[in-house]
Amino acid sequence: MYDPGEIFDEGIDADGQARPAYQEVLDAVAADPAGALARSRAVVRKHGIRFGKGDAEQDFVLDPIPRIIDGAEWAELERGLAQRARALNALLADAYCDRRIVAEGVIPERVLNGAEYMEPEMEGLAGERPAAVFGFDLVRGQDGRFVVLEDNSRTPSGMAYATAARGVSEVLFPGAAGHALSLDPVFGWLAQAVREAAPDGVEDPVGVLLSDGPGNSAWYEHVIVADRIGVPVVQPGDVELRGEEVWFREPDGSPRRADVVLRRTDADRITEPGEGKTWVGELLYGPLRSGTIGMVNTFGSGLADDKLVYAYVPEAIRFYLGEEPLVPQIPTLDCADGVALERVVRSPQELVIKPRSESGGIGVVVGSQATPDELAACVDLVTGSPQDYIAQEIVSFSS
Repeated sequence: MYDPGEIFDEGIDADGQARPAYQEVLDAVAADPAGALARSRAVVRKHGIRFGKGDAEQDFVLDPIPRIIDGAEWAELERGLAQRARALNALLADAYCDRRIVAEGVIPERVLNGAEYMEPEMEGLAGERPAAVFGFDLVRGQDGRFVVLEDNSRTPSGMAYATAARGVSEVLFPGAAGHALSLDPVFGWLAQAVREAAPDGVEDPVGVLLSDGPGNSAWYEHVIVADRIGVPVVQPGDVELRGEEVWFREPDGSPRRADVVLRRTDADRITEPGEGKTWVGELLYGPLRSGTIGMVNTFGSGLADDKLVYAYVPEAIRFYLGEEPLVPQIPTLDCADGVALERVVRSPQELVIKPRSESGGIGVVVGSQATPDELAACVDLVTGSPQDYIAQEIVSFSS
């Protein structure tokens, strides 16, 4: 009998047999493992699928074995993630307006005010849908169920890479890929979101994708997305502020006013603490405030990226939608809560402890893998500044 241990195997069941959806893929890979990898890399290279910038730019790294989600499971995920997006937009709109969720005692005000990407200048300006695009990080736990690991709403990216990965699968496994839902509609949805973000009264809005240019690590995606949704890519040198309007240069050099900006720049907030306005803040905040420009996603939407805000999303779903969450998330402790802090102090070896405002694994301590000295140092940091940390249950990810 095949024993995957505590890890859920995506492709093979407990009897060592390929799961039905994976049979064709695994047979093809088993027949020529090195060939599958080589063909995958060749397709990536042929189509110029790149990621990174400067000396770190490279061909997009892609595992040739795709993750396969069957139709019934996808339908459940689709409903659950749409539910989560609706609740997060309601939370963002409320956070910059009446804060009903605070007034009714569902979320402590410190959770919102302490978020790194809370933008006080956006009070009253967020609108009903501050974030048209979300990037949800999903993992499959040892019980085989998907859970949400984190939310990304500041500058969500990846759709061009997802469609590129699908293209590689179609070359490597044409039979299996032929049964898959098309990813192409996503670009139509994004184009619609850009149109709907236009200021009131603008019937035929002009949208642009604002990028840092080739120096941005996702430049490949910026070019692909702009082409697929039918808007030009503009760089800092192509745009200017004229009064309270944003203007850009067409490819032939002629000026034109923009109505909607799909922002994909590394600079992602109005002001940097202690440094004043960012260049995108200087360019877009005045027009946004005066109602001459729409943004996807708008300033301040990064509030939903915050790891401590994440801890309260299930309650936000119940509060705003009157529904139970359809897709679970990892149980998360607010370390500023006395009971939660007591558990961190008592059993840090059972938890993953994270700074609420860091990303990329910076400062994360996995209790089961840490030494006693590392755990003690971590507990000291948390007890010294509990509002800056969260703790989560340890989850074994699938393979």
